[in-house]
Amino acid sequence: MLALRAVVYKRDDPGWVKNVNLGTENSSDDYGGRLALLWQPTDEFEAKFEYIYQNSDPEDGDAWNPNLSRFKRDAVITEQRKTEFRQANLTLTYSFPGFADLVSSTNLQGTDANWLLQTGEIPGIGKLLNQSDPWDTEFFIQELRLVSDSTGPFSWVVGAYYSDIETNDTSVRLILTGLQNFVETIAGPGIVSNDDFLVAPSSVTSTELAIYGDVVWQFSDQWALTGGLRWFEFESDFTDHGTYTFDFTSFSPLTLPGFTNRAKDSDMTWRAVLTFEPESRQHYYFSVSRGYRVGQVNPNFGPSFVDPSDIEIDASYESDESINYELGTKLTLLESHLQLNAAIYRIDWRDIQVDALRPSDRRNYIANAGDAVSQGLEVEMIYFASDNLDMRLTASWQDAEVEDISPTNTLLSGAQKGDVLPGTPDFLASAQLNYYWNLGGKRLLSWFNVQYVDESPNRFSLQAATGLPNPDYAINESYTNIDSGLTWQADQWDLTLYVENATNNDNIILDTGAVALASGENNYITLRPR
Repeated sequence: MLALRAVVYKRDDPGWVKNVNLGTENSSDDYGGRLALLWQPTDEFEAKFEYIYQNSDPEDGDAWNPNLSRFKRDAVITEQRKTEFRQANLTLTYSFPGFADLVSSTNLQGTDANWLLQTGEIPGIGKLLNQSDPWDTEFFIQELRLVSDSTGPFSWVVGAYYSDIETNDTSVRLILTGLQNFVETIAGPGIVSNDDFLVAPSSVTSTELAIYGDVVWQFSDQWALTGGLRWFEFESDFTDHGTYTFDFTSFSPLTLPGFTNRAKDSDMTWRAVLTFEPESRQHYYFSVSRGYRVGQVNPNFGPSFVDPSDIEIDASYESDESINYELGTKLTLLESHLQLNAAIYRIDWRDIQVDALRPSDRRNYIANAGDAVSQGLEVEMIYFASDNLDMRLTASWQDAEVEDISPTNTLLSGAQKGDVLPGTPDFLASAQLNYYWNLGGKRLLSWFNVQYVDESPNRFSLQAATGLPNPDYAINESYTNIDSGLTWQADQWDLTLYVENATNNDNIILDTGAVALASGENNYITLRPR
């Protein structure tokens, strides 16, 4: 009737990137736990409670500066991102035999996070530091669904979903080291009392209500048709409680009046799937679906107080949507020795939401970047060569680029027609070999895993707000990562020896660009060393 599972953990993770200015490194001290309790008093009813807690306390960031030497960084603050995460879920299930299962899922989640980040510098004054107060976000999510339990040609699920998300009052702070000294040198003391360049206290609330249904029609022994609809209504409020900033035009501090912006949207998403199973070991399918993401408010918007002629960030950005096509198969071959999954897909993505950066004050915002197409092929294979040997292979080829964009969206986002979507490599693959020995009633497992990721662009080709070639544009290098290990499995314990990144690969998997480097940012990220 009652089952319990509990886990606690602590991880003291040493770092490998050292801050030469502060003597800190990207080590992390993490701890947490999980609790799951299952109660089944009758055959028809069960209740499951789960709780997760995580606390992550990194000392510094892991991006480094190639001008200093390998794995060295220089920042006047520790770029840590402390995070505390809590989540509780209660799932109640009641079965009506021969009809359906009624499921209620209630979720409470809380996240406290903050960040410290050195984002560049303004020449002649000092470095730009971006930091936040603890970002306290509370989630409440409730879902009810009825899942059919019938043996006829139709099976179905219907449900309702509600979410309420609140980010409590918090401030994003932009500090310009040397600002007070710069102002006092030019205009004398008394104008500013610290190096705060911008302090933006705000809060965000959002709610979503959705209803959905999915029906499968098994219209023959081999063919089935699935159709699904989801209607949703979304509302979000962004409240600015009065932003303080230093205006270089008037050479004086300003406190801007507070305001509330509201975004509201409703729409319908859908999917249709046709499946064919000539026998139990062969499955073929074709699916078409629509995805939709609501537009919201930009927290960083308005003119630049460093350079008023720079682009003015829009208060909000538009929704984006996609139509997704997939044709695939799942096969069991060679007398069940080979499992093969393969799919080709195409995604037509309209008004894509992308991250952009204003040059003068390096403030982030979301912009729409026209229409894009992503298409490719994915393959997954597992081969059981014998009772002691199995091999696994996955590979993905993809092509994702901007297909159409207006001049206005090019200016806002920096994207132009033909640009590859940032962070999308053309080819990815992984392979794993597992071998098992039985030794004196004990079991020995060895494995060898290799992963390859192709190169990819870090940004769009043009600089947002200027239309000129993006000086931060760079290519993230391709890389190969090799892991291997050996596990001895006894009756009541396991012992594992392993090595990660066996070749000590240090290719640049993320390069934030030349301007980032010149402005004092630490712009290289690599794999963790062996």
